[in-house]
Amino acid sequence: MTRYARGFGAVCVVVALMSGCGDDKHPAPEVQATNPPGSVSSAEKEKALATLKQRGMSIDGAGLYSAAAAGSFELVNLYLETGIDVNARDAHQRTALQVVAAGGNVPLGELLLSKGADVNAVDENGTSAVMDAAWEGNLAMVRLLAERGAQLSIKNKSGYSPLRAARDRNHKEVVDLLVSKGATE
Repeated sequence: MTRYARGFGAVCVVVALMSGCGDDKHPAPEVQATNPPGSVSSAEKEKALATLKQRGMSIDGAGLYSAAAAGSFELVNLYLETGIDVNARDAHQRTALQVVAAGGNVPLGELLLSKGADVNAVDENGTSAVMDAAWEGNLAMVRLLAERGAQLSIKNKSGYSPLRAARDRNHKEVVDLLVSKGATE
C-alpha cells in the first residue's frame, strides 16, 4: 500500500468493494477515455451525478481522490464526467494523478492524463507525480510520466529529486531510466 492510500480507511474500502480493487481477483472495469477535457455533455454529466449519488458517494474533489486511491477506473471516470476538475487537490495539495502514480496504476494514469491532469503538479511538500512513482519504484509509471513531459530533475522542499528518491530506495531500473532521460539529482 502506498503512503497516500493508507489514510483513506473506510472510504477506500467502500470504493474498492463497489467497483473492484484492480487486482487479479477483483479486476477494475475497463473504461475508455472517450471525452477530451471539457467535452462532457450535460446528459453524460447528469447520468454520472445520478450514479454517484445513488452509490452514496461525495460529489467533490475528495471523492475523485478517494476513487483514484482505490484504483477504480469506473468511479474516476464517473467523477470526471460530472465536470470535477481532474486537477482537484486534497488537504495536502495532492492530485489524483499523484496518488495513482504512487500506486503505479498506469491505465488509470493514462485516463487522468487524457482528461487533462497536470503531469507536473506538486503538493504542499513540492513532491510531483514522477517523484511519487520513482519513490515507489513504479517503472512503467515513471516511463509514462516522462513521455508526457514530467520534469525529471524537479526537487521537492527536502531537496529530493526523482532520481535521488529512486536511488535511495534501490530501484535500479527506475534509476537507469531516469538517467537515460537526462535526470539529475
